[in-house]
Amino acid sequence: MNNQLDKDGFVFLNGVYPQREIDYCNKEMNFTLGEEHVFTKVNSKQDFANDKYYINNTNSLINNYSKMLYYKVPVINVGGNKDTVTDKGLIDIYNADKMFPFFEKYFDIDLMQSILKKLTNIEWTHYKTNCKFSHNVKNPSQVHQDNQETCVKFCIYLTDILEVDHGSNIIIYKSHRDINRINNRKNLKYFTGVKGDVLISFQNAFHGRNPNYNSLVAYCTYYFVPKLRHYRNFDNYIYRHKMAQDKELQSSAY
Repeated sequence: MNNQLDKDGFVFLNGVYPQREIDYCNKEMNFTLGEEHVFTKVNSKQDFANDKYYINNTNSLINNYSKMLYYKVPVINVGGNKDTVTDKGLIDIYNADKMFPFFEKYFDIDLMQSILKKLTNIEWTHYKTNCKFSHNVKNPSQVHQDNQETCVKFCIYLTDILEVDHGSNIIIYKSHRDINRINNRKNLKYFTGVKGDVLISFQNAFHGRNPNYNSLVAYCTYYFVPKLRHYRNFDNYIYRHKMAQDKELQSSAY
């Protein structure tokens, strides 16, 4: 398993979390969302703010990704941050771990960091946690690349996704290192799975989602960056083994 993440841009792990535990987590999430009447507020088509969360229906006050991520309370964003019409049926919750503090019972960050260290041989720092609910989204955002910083996504399946056209994740194979890979449809990888499975991938790999017809799909995604800031430059991260070897050779020369 070691080096597969660096080479391919992703690793898919089956059964990381027991399905029974995911069911308990989903039950607590549904209780919180119901108690707060979140979906009623979402359907009102108006923004709503309190000291617990902000529902962003209009994309007017909070109108870009950075504002959503760094707002003082978790942001429940309706319709996706790129196009509220195209992604109708999509709800993103930014900093979801603050809205759902019980996540720490089910999702051990130390375990995630341990898995990432095994895959990469370096230490990682938790950056943010988002949740995505996709209900009957027929026109999801196109496959895209988010940034060039070294950022790894630890995407936990909260629902079963047993068919490709039911909202499966998409990644373009090895596109984190070679942008030309996007020109060949054979490089598209689709990820079906069940509750408790995990897709680990680089955020700067080209990725997206398939439509999900007449179904609800949910993910919880934890984001990590290298603990050593030097490796947050993606080129430095990718070539870290060669850099370490060169440093060792230089040391031995003395």
